[in-house]
Amino acid sequence: MAEVNHKSSHGKIVYLGIIVLLIVAIGGISWGLMMNNKAFSKSSLIAQNVIVDKTEVAADGLDFSQVTITIANQKENIVVPDIWTGLDVENDEQVTDGYSYFGWYSLEQNRAFYQTDQNGQVTFKIKSKIPGDIVYTIYIADPEQNGSGKYQSLDKSFTVSFK
Repeated sequence: MAEVNHKSSHGKIVYLGIIVLLIVAIGGISWGLMMNNKAFSKSSLIAQNVIVDKTEVAADGLDFSQVTITIANQKENIVVPDIWTGLDVENDEQVTDGYSYFGWYSLEQNRAFYQTDQNGQVTFKIKSKIPGDIVYTIYIADPEQNGSGKYQSLDKSFTVSFK
């Protein structure tokens, strides 16, 4: 007499259920990360316009150049409000003591990034006590991100000459 191997249909259902749950869980986690990761949407942001009112400034810590930066979405060609924007001094040796916060240009203690307004603009007063041509690179930041994904260079910079 031949033996018939009967597998439990209950076991198959449990096995298939576990596979379906894993697929749904992995898909849900991936979708959630993509939707909550603002770095994806930031990749299309640009410094659309940079207005430097004075390119030569006295290196006395009093005189300043007012710089207005407009952040826009390159794909949609619209300005973007509420984007945290900061400046990095390209050469660390040109950072004036008191005008830096954790390496970012800042005139305020405990703050270096500022949000764009409803017109997508943010304004910085640029001062220095160190003479020379100082290059500032524009960055955006996402305070909800951690690590290297928090800051993104917009690959745009400007120079102010301090005499």
